[in-house]
Amino acid sequence: MVVEKHPGPNGQLFYEGDSPEGHDNPARFDSLKQCFFPYKLEHEQMGWNLDAAYVTDYSSVDYDVSTQGGTTTISSHTAPESFARAKDVQYVVDSEVEGAMGPDFVPFSTQGDAQSFADEYGGEVVSYGDIGEGLLGR
Repeated sequence: MVVEKHPGPNGQLFYEGDSPEGHDNPARFDSLKQCFFPYKLEHEQMGWNLDAAYVTDYSSVDYDVSTQGGTTTISSHTAPESFARAKDVQYVVDSEVEGAMGPDFVPFSTQGDAQSFADEYGGEVVSYGDIGEGLLGR
């Protein structure tokens, strides 16, 4: 998987004392809803100690939203400066905008940016601590 070749938000997880299967930290993801958060929750249950988590910050980049074949997606950004700490951003969930693997969570460091995105594309704004199995299963 080449993360930057897929649309949507990206994430990185760094674990203290543990490494993702097959390579060194971080674990990299091209989807937050389908990959990043499920992996994070699974590894918490396994007792892994999360050192840091980063996600694309759409408040810090010039992003594009486009529709092709009836699917609306948001651009991918993988430069280091496009990331923010996952716990410090707000997420738009249940919007019409998809990422690499379908419906996704779209993160913003500015509450107003997140709300504007939700107003335009649907969904609701939630915080990092609100994301658990219930939201992942929607």
